[in-house]
Amino acid sequence: MKKSIFIVLLLFCAVFIAGCGKKALIRKYYVLETVNVENRKGPVYTDRIPIRVEIRDFQVAKAFDQTRIASRTASNEIDYYFYHHWAVRPTVALADMVYEVMESADLFLKVSREYSVTTEYMITCVIHRLERMDGFPHPKAHLAGRLELIDINMDLPVIQYEFDQQVELKNDRSMNKFAAVLSEILHQETEAFTRLIAAHFEIPEQGTE
Repeated sequence: MKKSIFIVLLLFCAVFIAGCGKKALIRKYYVLETVNVENRKGPVYTDRIPIRVEIRDFQVAKAFDQTRIASRTASNEIDYYFYHHWAVRPTVALADMVYEVMESADLFLKVSREYSVTTEYMITCVIHRLERMDGFPHPKAHLAGRLELIDINMDLPVIQYEFDQQVELKNDRSMNKFAAVLSEILHQETEAFTRLIAAHFEIPEQGTE
C-alpha cells in the first residue's frame, strides 16, 4: 500500500515539475480601435450637417459574429483560433470605432451611440467578412461590409457604401499587427463614407471649395 502511494506521489511530482518547465498557454485578446491610427489626419469639413445621427450595433455574418478570431485556410474553409480572441464582440467593437471616427470628423450636429427620440438618421453596417486569411504566400487581413446612412422617419437608406479590402501582412505577421491593420481598414472606409455623406448634403471639405 505504501509502495503504491509512493509511486503515485512520484508521478505527481514528475508531472508538476514538467509543467513548471513549460511556458503557460494563455488566451490573448485583441482590440479594434482608433488608437492604432490616431496620428492620421482625417477630413475636415467647412460646416456641420444640421442632423442628429445615431450609430447602432452592427450586423455581422454569423461565421464571424463571435469573439473567436476566424482564420480562412481555403476558399470555403474557416477555422477558429483557440488562444486568440477579440476583446469585445465585433458587433459592438466595430460600431464603437465608427462612432469615434464620425465624432472626430465633426460633420453632424450630434452623433451618438445611444437611442434618442430626436434622432433623424441612423448609421449602421453589415459586416460580411472579418477574418485572417492564412495558407497564402503571406497572411492577409480581410474586412468587407456595407455602411449605410438611414433616414429613420422614412425607414429608407440615403447612402450605401460597399467596401472589401484584403491587406497582406508581410513584415509583421503577428496577431497584434492583424488587429491593427483591420482597424486601419475600417478607419479608411469610414472616412470615405463620411466624404460621401458630406457630398450628398453639399458640405465641402476644407481646401476643396
